[in-house]
Amino acid sequence: MRKNSGILSGAMALFAANAAVKLMGMIYKIPLQRILTDAGMGYFSAAYNVYAWFYVLSTAGLPVAVSVCVARARAEKRYGLCGRIYRVSLFAFSVVGAVFSALMLLFCRRFASLASLDGAYLCIAAISPCVLFSCVSASVRGYYQGHGIMWVTAVSQLIEATGKLVFGLIFAGLATAAGYGICTASACAVAGITCGSLLSAVLCVIIKCFYLRPPRQTECRTPVLVPVLKTALPVALSASVMNLTALTDVFMFPALLGSAGYTQIKAAEIYGNYTTVCTSLINLPSAFITPVCASVLPALTAAVAEGREERIRSLQRFLYGAAFLIGAPCAAGLFALSYPVPALIFTESSAALSAPMLAVMSPAVVLIAVLSASDTVLQSSGKAFRTLIGMSAGALLRVLFAVLLFRFTGLDVLCMPVAACACYLCAAVFNLIFARCRGVNVAALAIKPLICAVLCGVTAEAAYSALHVRVSDGVSTVLAVACGAIIYLLSVYASGYLRDAGIYETLSIKKERTNDSIRQKREVRLGRSAKDNADSALSRRLSVGYRADA
Repeated sequence: MRKNSGILSGAMALFAANAAVKLMGMIYKIPLQRILTDAGMGYFSAAYNVYAWFYVLSTAGLPVAVSVCVARARAEKRYGLCGRIYRVSLFAFSVVGAVFSALMLLFCRRFASLASLDGAYLCIAAISPCVLFSCVSASVRGYYQGHGIMWVTAVSQLIEATGKLVFGLIFAGLATAAGYGICTASACAVAGITCGSLLSAVLCVIIKCFYLRPPRQTECRTPVLVPVLKTALPVALSASVMNLTALTDVFMFPALLGSAGYTQIKAAEIYGNYTTVCTSLINLPSAFITPVCASVLPALTAAVAEGREERIRSLQRFLYGAAFLIGAPCAAGLFALSYPVPALIFTESSAALSAPMLAVMSPAVVLIAVLSASDTVLQSSGKAFRTLIGMSAGALLRVLFAVLLFRFTGLDVLCMPVAACACYLCAAVFNLIFARCRGVNVAALAIKPLICAVLCGVTAEAAYSALHVRVSDGVSTVLAVACGAIIYLLSVYASGYLRDAGIYETLSIKKERTNDSIRQKREVRLGRSAKDNADSALSRRLSVGYRADA
């Protein structure tokens, strides 16, 4: 087995992959939105949210569970158990994925009817096989993450996103050119996601067959399914609760808009704009915090299993520090440039419709980052079931807020963004209460990046206001984002936050491990050289003695 390549190297691999995946996702949605229009994107998003709920039920906790169980087995030096964990989880969850795929295919018309978007049934049928393919990929990814090897996850994610981009645009373009309607063209675009998921699953199986084969199984009677389920179920249930609220948006948002007098096509346009523009931009920064959480999880799990308190504190401080460091400036930038950023990527009409929703929803970026970090802390300490409480409370609050705001305030379009922020805030507060970080003051870690983020947002807004009257909107938006980023980086460095968050400490740990590895290899080489010299001297003495006797 290969040794852990280090937290930062794994995080950087996933960071680069997630950034590329998000970038390809944005590139994918820009021409797709022009091909399908907002109504077609409404059908596309409805099908994807139905799939996302089944996906998280079957696979959301699988990579985390396999990663945690494999990391614990390696920390206890039970290497034969790692391969058994992988095989059992692959078989069990593949069966679950096959069942869920069949359910989506059989009841696609029913799901579309519940969403008040009857034309979405073709999209739901086209995306249904992805659940099975995702189960296979998730098992392999979790196995390698438990060994600290993150490039397998990174490469498979890139292949999946590339397949979605290429096949989705080709299929949608061909369907539109052939004269098919919006519903059929949307289903063809969704079929690209299925092709990308299939390519990712095939790649993962090929890598598993030829790379990092586990040693021969020595603990064939050790039960592994129960520990995997104990870790996977709370993660899957909590994620499914959160995605159930997104699924509730599918069923509730168009229906509420219809009760307010909007036509079904107009409701589909508003919902498509909300999911395509607002939700995509709000979830974009999570591509930068998710790799950090995935890389820290095996090391934090091993530290908890070994009882290394100082190591636990440093990793938790690094985790929460990275969450605020990444989430705060993104939230400030989206609030300050709520119209220019969508206008740079999407059409002006879509940007005008999404700007107020994006500004209201921008604080959710920080809340999602903190929620991801606290989830990792709870999962590493065996308290994953507690995340379900916060997620359930947040989901219930989201539904109540949406209905009450829509009925009594007349906000219409803004009710869903406000409800989403309330949901993430509630879940994050519950998680922080349950996590009880060991010697880590989360509130103190948030002060400096939030202040620096305010400076970033003010700078970006001022730069855009000064530049857009002189140059084009696209150029002024890019320059405003660059100015805000520079001010943020300089202010963070000047405040000493990188040391407060433990980033320097993590770098020194990696350097120390590298030096130790080099020293050990040098000692091994020196030991072998000394042994060879001793053997040569002994051979010469024996040879001399043999000749003297002769």
